[in-house]
Amino acid sequence: NPYHPSNLIPLLEAWKPLLPPFILSSLTDDLIVKKLSKAVNEWNARLSLRKKHATPQLHLWVFPWLPHLDAHHLDPKSSSGLMADVKRKFRVVLDSWDLSRGTIPGLDAWRDVLGATLRDSLVKHLLPRMAALLDSEFEVNPADQDMAPLESVLTWKDFFAPKVIARLLVAKVF
Repeated sequence: NPYHPSNLIPLLEAWKPLLPPFILSSLTDDLIVKKLSKAVNEWNARLSLRKKHATPQLHLWVFPWLPHLDAHHLDPKSSSGLMADVKRKFRVVLDSWDLSRGTIPGLDAWRDVLGATLRDSLVKHLLPRMAALLDSEFEVNPADQDMAPLESVLTWKDFFAPKVIARLLVAKVF
């Protein structure tokens, strides 16, 4: 079960010194990574927040596997491998996430793993949506000010450089 890595990782670590490298590679690529990729593709960020669903946040069940995977699965710039699947999933989530719900839980845990590719995805997929939200729903009206759209945008401020947020506010608010 990819959601419960603590069941298989100790077994894998115990057998690792005894297995020939090609068998270990086959085991990780053909069994573990296939199940992880399938689970990543089936993961739904919105459903993982509900207590009724058994799918935990993505980083909680993917991170324990990372030390046991081949390098090509860990490269966030690669077009294939587990990190490529994770990047694609986050792009889909960023395109559809309800900004009024705040940031995606667990997304900050991926900063070190995905690095610049996460920043690029945020700029390409989320920043235009934040600008559109301010364009369509935020109106400066001191008599009856609705701050909810601005607050929704500002919850994401830690994921962008201050200069980017400042430019967005200057362009869309002032």
